[in-house]
Amino acid sequence: MATFVLVHAAWGGGWEWGRVRRSLAAQAHQVFTPTLTGLGERAHLASPDVGLSTHIDDVVAVLESEDLREVVLTGHSSSGMVITGAMDRAPERISHGVYIDAVVPRDGQSLADLVPPTAVDELVREPAARQGDGWLVPVPFGPDELDMSDEDAAWYLAHVVPTPLKVFEEPITLTGRWASVPAFTYVHCTKPSTYLPKDAEGSEGFVARFARQAQRDGWNHHEIEAGHDPHITAPELLAAVLDEIAEG
Repeated sequence: MATFVLVHAAWGGGWEWGRVRRSLAAQAHQVFTPTLTGLGERAHLASPDVGLSTHIDDVVAVLESEDLREVVLTGHSSSGMVITGAMDRAPERISHGVYIDAVVPRDGQSLADLVPPTAVDELVREPAARQGDGWLVPVPFGPDELDMSDEDAAWYLAHVVPTPLKVFEEPITLTGRWASVPAFTYVHCTKPSTYLPKDAEGSEGFVARFARQAQRDGWNHHEIEAGHDPHITAPELLAAVLDEIAEG
């Protein structure tokens, strides 16, 4: 049995891990799916002061308050920022860091630094200025952009909420302690995504470069035939990969 902490990305919440959580629990794993401050059922806590450091605090608080050890800390997409910061704060509690189509930051970088500049302006800063009082980023996609069934897209869009701009713009501070975690795995989703920003050359989703860098760094590597949101579109497949990672 392993202990998983699954961390969601921008606009989401712990709710989006429900299908994967049930599959992992059926394999006798312990699973925590915290919702980050200002999102999901905690949307009422959103403010201009909520940023990356707030979300790192959220995850570290779960690790400490639940006294979790040997954790498989797992992040999806933008929450690669969050799990990296949490591992840097509490590496002794983590046995494995798992990045699912996620960014992998270096010290001093913000999420906005890692996303193509045009996408940051179009999807984050400009909508926040127009519709979010300058500090709140509206949900930037509709049902036609999501790589999901109509039913899944309707369910997803009924739950996502705007995200504080500081989450995207606050740089991470890393001491390097996170690198002492015993193992890392990158799970790369190979199906093209219509709404994921493209890289500078426009040839593929921008997260692919993190998958390649992880391989160069000697991380474990998995590829799954799914779009950018496998926890929603291919939950049993993703749960099987996570179970294999935990057992390995």
